[in-house]
Amino acid sequence: MRSLRRFLFSDTVRQTGVALADQVVNSAANFVVGITLIRGIAAEQYGLFVLANAALFLAIGFQHAIVAFPMTVLAAKRPHEQRLPFVDALATGQFALWLPASLAAIATAYVAADLEAITERRAVLITVTATAAITVVAREFFRQVFFLFRRTDLTLAIDVVYGLAFVVFVGSVAIDLSFPAHAAIAAAGAASALASGVGAILYGRLLGGRLRIDVGALRATWAPAKWGVPGMLLAWLQNQGFFYLLGAVLGTKAVATVSASRLLLVPIPMMLTAIESVLRPRAADWIGQRQFGRLTRQLLSMSGAATVAALAFTAVVFALREPIVEHVLKKSIADLDLLLLCWGIVFVAQVLRTNITVLLQALERFDVLFYLTLVRAAVSFTLGYAGMLAGGAPGMLVGLAVGEVVYVATGGATARGRLREAAR
Repeated sequence: MRSLRRFLFSDTVRQTGVALADQVVNSAANFVVGITLIRGIAAEQYGLFVLANAALFLAIGFQHAIVAFPMTVLAAKRPHEQRLPFVDALATGQFALWLPASLAAIATAYVAADLEAITERRAVLITVTATAAITVVAREFFRQVFFLFRRTDLTLAIDVVYGLAFVVFVGSVAIDLSFPAHAAIAAAGAASALASGVGAILYGRLLGGRLRIDVGALRATWAPAKWGVPGMLLAWLQNQGFFYLLGAVLGTKAVATVSASRLLLVPIPMMLTAIESVLRPRAADWIGQRQFGRLTRQLLSMSGAATVAALAFTAVVFALREPIVEHVLKKSIADLDLLLLCWGIVFVAQVLRTNITVLLQALERFDVLFYLTLVRAAVSFTLGYAGMLAGGAPGMLVGLAVGEVVYVATGGATARGRLREAAR
């Protein structure tokens, strides 16, 4: 009982509580935007928005793999006086990667349009998405910096700005334009730009951050990024990229259907993001201080609480699915029962996977993460493609669910062994 009381009143739980409030803000904003688009635009346009939004998640994935995740692990293990200069250097140096990448994506889109490989309208959507990606990754950088310095309240502040702006921009402007998918992605970029500006001000005034030119910081993050990037790509394929396979085989209406069903359970992955963001720098810190017992207790406690919360939320949504569809979505979703069941399995498995990922990242075993993610992606896409051909859109989710379970089973044993090696 005493250990439970210490855990409940610990700094980790307090910070995680603020991070969860932050994710509630993000979840609410994404839910309101999603519902607004589902109600107000054609399914094909909503499907295009989902595909473009998946590309923004890919940009965030590159940010995490190359900059943010290595930063939170490497900076947390440095002396306190060296942490801020390291982050300063990454704050400016990262754009040497993102600006050329955005311009290259735009140029490639128009070359493809000239060759008639894609339509002019799709090239415009790629341009809007690539431009929005710059501000999206900037916002994500400041989010992770504030997690690193244990100022989750500042992360919450910039996400409130983002959420309010995104909802207002979509509801008041994007929904009424001729190409709402393009306008909604532009709204995400504009809201991220506003949030990034607030984040830069808070970083400078409250944390003492400033612009610093030092390519050594990017070189330091490249060692883990060599494994992190391919692992991220595989993870993105399973979490977002499968929408492209789904759209190619069954069309953008199927993308809209699967995305709408996931929208009902979106608080669960948002909760996982909060837990992971708080635990990653702490886990690295505990490993650096060789507090392996504390690390294990915290991970097990957080995963147990998160699993209970995910199961309870899934059960509530499943029980209330009919009034939710009738009064909230106001559009029927084919195979909703099966889709919700599959998403529930996927998300509960991801709760358990989060601790495995955090532990291996803190141990800097990005190579192990890559191979685990490779197995997960291979299982998910092989079974998902077969399932999709046999049973339509729900078949894709069956493959994703099996892939997550395989990852947890193999990754749990692997992570336990690596932790024992580190503790010797």
